[in-house]
Amino acid sequence: MSTKRYFSKKKIILYYVLVIVIPCCLLGILAFRGIKNDHALIEREQRKQLTETGAVLISQTNSAITIINNKFKGKIPDLVPSFPSYLTFEEDTLKSFANKNNLLRSFFLIQPSGSIRIFHPSLLYIPKIYEEKEEVQSPYKYVNMFTQGWKYEYQEKNLQKALNYYKNRFREFKNKETKAYILIQIARVQTKLSEHNKAIETYRLIESEYGEIIIDKRIHLGIMAQLEKIDLNKLAGDTILSLNNTIKFLNRILNTEWQIDPSGYNNLLSSIQNINSQIKQTNNKTLIDLSARVDTLYEKIKIREKTSEYLLEFVEDYSLIINDSLIYRSIEGQLPYIRYTVTDNNSYYFSLFSGTKNRYWGIIYNCKEFINKVLLPLIKEHSENENFQWQLVDESGKTVAESLSINFEVEPVIIESPGEMPVWTLKLYSEPSGLINTLFLSGHSIFLFIFIFIVLVLALGLFFTIQIVSKELQLSKMKSDFISTVSHEFKSPLTSIRHITDMLVFKRVLTESKKQEYYEIIQQQSERLSHLIENILDFSKLEEGQKKFRFEPVNMDLILKEIIESFKKSIPDKEFKLTYEQANILPLIHADKEAISQVIHNLLDNAYKYSGKSDLIEVQTKSDKKSVFISIKDFGIGIPAEDNDKIYNRFYRVSDDRIHLVKGSGIGLTIVKQIVNYHGGTISHESQISKGSTFIIKLPIFQKSIT
Repeated sequence: MSTKRYFSKKKIILYYVLVIVIPCCLLGILAFRGIKNDHALIEREQRKQLTETGAVLISQTNSAITIINNKFKGKIPDLVPSFPSYLTFEEDTLKSFANKNNLLRSFFLIQPSGSIRIFHPSLLYIPKIYEEKEEVQSPYKYVNMFTQGWKYEYQEKNLQKALNYYKNRFREFKNKETKAYILIQIARVQTKLSEHNKAIETYRLIESEYGEIIIDKRIHLGIMAQLEKIDLNKLAGDTILSLNNTIKFLNRILNTEWQIDPSGYNNLLSSIQNINSQIKQTNNKTLIDLSARVDTLYEKIKIREKTSEYLLEFVEDYSLIINDSLIYRSIEGQLPYIRYTVTDNNSYYFSLFSGTKNRYWGIIYNCKEFINKVLLPLIKEHSENENFQWQLVDESGKTVAESLSINFEVEPVIIESPGEMPVWTLKLYSEPSGLINTLFLSGHSIFLFIFIFIVLVLALGLFFTIQIVSKELQLSKMKSDFISTVSHEFKSPLTSIRHITDMLVFKRVLTESKKQEYYEIIQQQSERLSHLIENILDFSKLEEGQKKFRFEPVNMDLILKEIIESFKKSIPDKEFKLTYEQANILPLIHADKEAISQVIHNLLDNAYKYSGKSDLIEVQTKSDKKSVFISIKDFGIGIPAEDNDKIYNRFYRVSDDRIHLVKGSGIGLTIVKQIVNYHGGTISHESQISKGSTFIIKLPIFQKSIT
């Protein structure tokens, strides 16, 4: 067999590397570099996009404040403030404006004198330092008129006489403050007389008619009357009414209906807490529910208390916070003036507007609400639309909020708030594109196709290389087995011939009959060797395409009879039966007599070798108008089903162990199939394990040419 037809394993692998692997690697490197460059461009584009998003966020947050400022500026000409104290002002329009804008914490007003006033509803209490600036006429100018009543009440302990005296004096005076002061004396004496219901009515009168009066610069009669009523309700045994009045009282504090100083405010809350703590000891469900409502209002007041402290610090430091020089330089129409500033304890975000009568109006914004209601919703909206992660950090470096999953390995785009806004830092993280993701981006599909092409080429190349190498290895093994088998096939008859020849040469065989037997054996072994050599030579020629055939009309019946008779003589087992059955007279076929004889001989040889325990081979023939059919059937070990398609392959031997016990070259059926094909015929077979095999040759009949 020519070695030119097959590549060696090393050559195949070398060609695979040179022709497929190296070009694919070079193409892959170029594609990879292109992807990396595109990946870098994508990252730069993402960072640019995030920077633009940050600028849009700042613009949108500014717009939210600008909208409020413009609405407020439009209301300034219509604002008519009233001044309940030196520290506060009231304005009905601003109440509804504040209710519609939850970003607002309070308003402030700067008077022409430079003094500042805070929107009254924002403060729960007013420090005395501010109240003392206002002159309040004290009702104690009437004290001498009540000396006699105090004498009855405190020295003589004649409470009824004192009560009558105060009632008479009440009817004499017209001054509202004085009448209110007298009613306080009356209610006190009624309480001492245990006339609780009457005392409650008196305090109710004080609350309804004189509640807005402040005596002794600090005692707010409305507050005092309501507290006394709460306590008297409790003394009278009407705890439910006491709690309901407590709830009303706390609501009025929340609504800042009174001007209270800090000490009075603290005393009020302390009194309420004492009353409520005593009531909590009961098991009455109604009382417990009412007490819980009191606790809820109390907590709301404590929260508002922080706002009051926050605003009072603004008032104390307003000249530093607002920066007078900037304000007065802004009078030329540059207002509103928006600023964010930080003090030792707090930070303030506010807008300042010029108003009428040389006044300045201001808005103090709620920084927390600004972040929660304006900034965060905008960030989340952009994040969902533009697919990025984010982290919002306040001025102390504490994380205010962040998206659910952040890849901190990605360098963020830092967005700092402008100087006039609350201090925050927004870190925007782009979704990591990755080299793999870059492949699937729109406009980069060429790289994906390149990589798919490379993978397919490498995979297919590797597959075919493995197939070729595997076949070469298998073929190499078959060749090795073939050489080993053929060597044995040659060695056996040669050994037999040599042994017999030695016996004849050295005259160790004495009888003529024995000599004749040995001559026949030598003849049989010689024919066996001749047949084996012919097979090998023909196989080589067939593989190389150099086999030459001499076609002529051939009588297949005569050939079969000659071969069968010769084959019977060549087999050592004289009891073995080989039958021949002819269905009809066979027409001539167009064939090479020697080649067809070799086909029949190979099939008979196989049938005999693999007949197993059987001692019968049947040869049958028949014909039709176009073909001659030759069937050779044995009753031996059979062929496994999985080997049926492989038995005609060169060097192939069936994997059954019983077959391997029989020596063979593995080229007999290959020669048969190729010769039959050259004759324009076909070969097929049927086989069952342990029942034998039948090989059927179909050859075209000889057609006389018409001239």
